[in-house]
Amino acid sequence: MWHAQRPRIIGALTAAALITVTTTGCGLLGQQDAQPVITSYVTGIEVLGDAAESQQLVNQPLGAGEPDGPVAQVTETATVVNGGSVQETITSEQEFTVVRLALEELVVPTPAPEDGEAAPAPTSTGAPARGYHEVTLQQPSTTVDLVVTVAQALPNQTFLLYFAVVDASGKQGPLTSQTVQALDVGTGVVQVSVSWNVDSDVDLHVIDPHGEEIYFGHPESASGGALDLDSNPDCDIDGKRNENITWKDSAPPGVYTVRVSLYDSCGVSPSNFVVTVRVDGQPTRTFTGILEGNGDAGGEGSGIEVATFEVLATTTEAPA
Repeated sequence: MWHAQRPRIIGALTAAALITVTTTGCGLLGQQDAQPVITSYVTGIEVLGDAAESQQLVNQPLGAGEPDGPVAQVTETATVVNGGSVQETITSEQEFTVVRLALEELVVPTPAPEDGEAAPAPTSTGAPARGYHEVTLQQPSTTVDLVVTVAQALPNQTFLLYFAVVDASGKQGPLTSQTVQALDVGTGVVQVSVSWNVDSDVDLHVIDPHGEEIYFGHPESASGGALDLDSNPDCDIDGKRNENITWKDSAPPGVYTVRVSLYDSCGVSPSNFVVTVRVDGQPTRTFTGILEGNGDAGGEGSGIEVATFEVLATTTEAPA
């Protein structure tokens, strides 16, 4: 007989705000004041485990690297919701002391398709745009975990991230690319999202100040909150691995509670997750953890408490 096993959270981390980085280096062709493309997509980089010594945003092109340098290994694809976060694990067979992250906007071929024709797929130039994040580690390592948070308003829903690592001698290895698909979801004055790394059924729950819980079984609240993305329900795998709850125009004041539940492991374990909390007028916060076990098949009140946050006064979206 199968018995549900309650999930547990291991090593939950909290951050008051995503790390702010400074821009260094000169621009090109008279573009000294132009912001790198990556800043339109990536709004925060967080290094887990206190592994970072420093980080900065370098306003220079990221070079191709040396073929005999350390090779960064990451997943080939990732999904994230606009305004949400994704946890990236970067590994290498050789020790490295620096991680570099760049971005490329994909080019849509012209001319536009005729009526009835499929739109052409975006293409890559094979090189990132100018500007990259550089993270210096406290000590050499063969693995590091980053939380990458993206903007609520993204210029494009599909883009490439490029990763490179640098050894203690200063040699950068070749670039490794990852295709990122951003899922278009609601944002508003309060946005809470969760992403996870495997094909399991993870559920996001948010309890509003009136005690009303929003989750898959109750997707809308009287206060205006709504679940607009429910991924992998009952192990019907859709590959999205994200869920999102938002208050679009206004949110009641008071304390909100965020819970994450492992409804069903779908035969894979563990599930590493990242919760992103955005409240209008407050710094963005992220919370990470691990869910293990078979799942609890739970509804209201299930899972574990990950975070609380407070809306100090009635939050209303400013008119456009």
